Amino acid sequence: MKKIRILLLLICVIVVWTCSEDDNWNTDNPPVQQEEESNFSENFGNQINARFIGKVINEDNNPVSGVTVSVGTTITTTDSNGIFSITDASVFEKFAYITATKEGFI
Repeated sequence: MKKIRILLLLICVIVVWTCSEDDNWNTDNPPVQQEEESNFSENFGNQINARFIGKVINEDNNPVSGVTVSVGTTITTTDSNGIFSITDASVFEKFAYITATKEGFI
């Protein structure tokens, strides 16, 4: 029991010893005002019209037909080869959100 007390005392001494005097706990500084949250839209670039061509495949690399693909507000469906083409989709220069959905798929 005496060894445990000595060990605990030693640990406490080490913890106190490692604290340095240069820790700045000064709270006299005024709080920093946080910037308003931005929606990052300034990083997306200008809005443009673009063309998108792609192929939708399943986990076995087989084409999936009848998939609804949307880019911005433009919507199309894949053909029997899983191919889709969207022209003049309104997107940003550096960002476009594309979704593909079909019943029975996650």
